[in-house]
Amino acid sequence: MTTLLRFLACMAAVLPRRVADALGAALGLVWFHALPVRKAVALQNLRAAFGGSVDERRVCRGNFIHLMRNLIEFLRMAGGGMRLLRPLLVVRHWNRIERAVERGRGLIILSGHVGNFDLLVCSLVDRGLPLHILTKHAKSEAVDRFWQESRARLGADLLPRRDAVRGILKSLRGNEVVGIVIDQHQSGDSVVVNYFGRPAATTQAAAVFAERTGAPVVPVFMRRLADGRHEMDVGEDLGFERTSEDRAENLRLNTQRYSDAVERAVRRAPEQWLWVHRRWKVGISRAEQPD
Repeated sequence: MTTLLRFLACMAAVLPRRVADALGAALGLVWFHALPVRKAVALQNLRAAFGGSVDERRVCRGNFIHLMRNLIEFLRMAGGGMRLLRPLLVVRHWNRIERAVERGRGLIILSGHVGNFDLLVCSLVDRGLPLHILTKHAKSEAVDRFWQESRARLGADLLPRRDAVRGILKSLRGNEVVGIVIDQHQSGDSVVVNYFGRPAATTQAAAVFAERTGAPVVPVFMRRLADGRHEMDVGEDLGFERTSEDRAENLRLNTQRYSDAVERAVRRAPEQWLWVHRRWKVGISRAEQPD
């Protein structure tokens, strides 16, 4: 399987960009119209998030097209390097990252699975950031091996979530950069915050490391533009606010602030988030769970 993925990456790398993009769109349409995989989850999540205020099927269809475009673009990066997608990148407010690094306390880049997230990771490395990514593993061993090897070859240092504390602290204290995504269900050490108005179990990692090190927390999100380019938008430092004498409450409040930043990014481009992920395992009854 890993060998097949490497072959597909080489094939994707030689495709003209417009052909590759059309292939991704076609695969997304096949997924939406012909395959039941995760479609019910995506529609249920959209209903939970927007309460019927958007056309759920339209957004879901656009989401599947977007995810398949992401897949083809990742294969192109894996097979041909950043040279294939670098010309498509538009960067907003990069000076905010530069100012944060100049403080000498390291930098936490806060993000979520919005836009082409793997392109975001590789673009940050491509622009010279000493980036370490807190990552999960794919369920398929072969897919995971290809995914992790490809990202590492493109320059990202991958930190497994288990036993990553020491590595993260060392990186931040060495004025390096750690990327943390907080938009997936966290079953272990988590806190429940509101995400799209519903309770969601969320990692406290960004808040914990910001509290311990004083590192700035800068939200960075990718967004696919209508003309096929990708916009990387760098936000202002969110920092760590101490508004309570209770440490646990401070961690919860800051995690809520960080989650709000993710939600704002998703609302800007709702078809570009990972709606197929079961985000709201907290607060959804068994009867509401999709088949």
